[in-house]
Amino acid sequence: MVELKRLRNREASVLNRPRISMELDRYIWDYIDEKIIKPKKILESDKWVYQIHICFTKYDESKHKFFTNNEYNPNFGDNKLDLVECKLGDSDRLFDLRKFRILEGNTKFTIIYVCSPLVAADMTPEQYADLLFDGFGSFLVYNFKKVRKVELDEIKEGLSKDIILSFQFPASLEKQEYWDDGDMFADGKSIREYYKNYFHF
Repeated sequence: MVELKRLRNREASVLNRPRISMELDRYIWDYIDEKIIKPKKILESDKWVYQIHICFTKYDESKHKFFTNNEYNPNFGDNKLDLVECKLGDSDRLFDLRKFRILEGNTKFTIIYVCSPLVAADMTPEQYADLLFDGFGSFLVYNFKKVRKVELDEIKEGLSKDIILSFQFPASLEKQEYWDDGDMFADGKSIREYYKNYFHF
């Protein structure tokens, strides 16, 4: 089972984070699940709950210099380096990823950081969907050798603009469903305590 969790960037306030309905994240994931994940039989183990945490981050050239060596990022190379120095260049997006880690019990988690100058409170659902699709794509290519970027690029054209624009926008706080608005783990530790010193953003 896969659970999607949306995180607010630590430096972003409630007022300047994307005001997009979490329903859009689920639509994008379900679309990729149908076209890529199920046919390739990945993320299907009954032993684990897979949590995919998504965080949109406003790009800051002075802070955001190193990103996962991934086909979706500039300077991607077939080498053993996991992080490479990246600048936006002609692109408007960079992705920082990790392999799955065991969180507690039968849960594995990872985070996808989507870093772009487009990230803002008023970014449109279409902009958000475009970035998120590539975020999911970069995560799959990075973690599963069966998945190729060219396949994801091909199916991306099939996303429904009508569905993307059908969700409430700007979304209410309840529909945004940012996990770190108040949820806690079962042992009472805040989410930030789990992430402290784990990711460099």
